[in-house]
Amino acid sequence: MIERINESGHRVLAKRIKVEEGTNYIDKVWTRAENNVGEISKFLYSDGVSLSYFGFEKDGFYYAGFEVDKPFKEEDHIGWFDIEIKSGEYLRSLVEEDYEITLSEMKKYARENNIQYNHVPLDRAFNGETYIYLSLSTVA
Repeated sequence: MIERINESGHRVLAKRIKVEEGTNYIDKVWTRAENNVGEISKFLYSDGVSLSYFGFEKDGFYYAGFEVDKPFKEEDHIGWFDIEIKSGEYLRSLVEEDYEITLSEMKKYARENNIQYNHVPLDRAFNGETYIYLSLSTVA
C-alpha cells in the first residue's frame, strides 16, 4: 500500500561510496557499514529488536547507514558521515516481495496522481521490514 505521510527527521551515521554503473557498489558499502557498526554502536537507535537502517543516493554517492538517537562528538564517528534526513512529506510503501516492482508502482502512483517527487528513493529498514520513501521535497 502506498501512503502519503509526514515523516519526522532522522540523524544517520553512514559510510559512502561513489556511484558507478555496472558495479555492485551498494552491496560493497553496506558490507563496509555493517562490518564497522561496532565503532558507532553506542549512539544507535534501536527499537529493542533491530536497528534502523537508511540507504540513499546523493551527489553521486550512495550512503548506507544507521539512525542515531544519542548525542555524539565529531571524533566519535571518524570515517562515518553525519547526515540529517529532513522531515517532510513523503510517499511511503512497504517492500513486500520485490524492491524494483514496489518502486515502479510508487512512481506510477505519483504520475497518475500528479504528485511531484524527488527521483532518488530513500530506503529505510526498521521493525524487520523495509520501506521505500519518495520525498516530495529534498531528502538530505
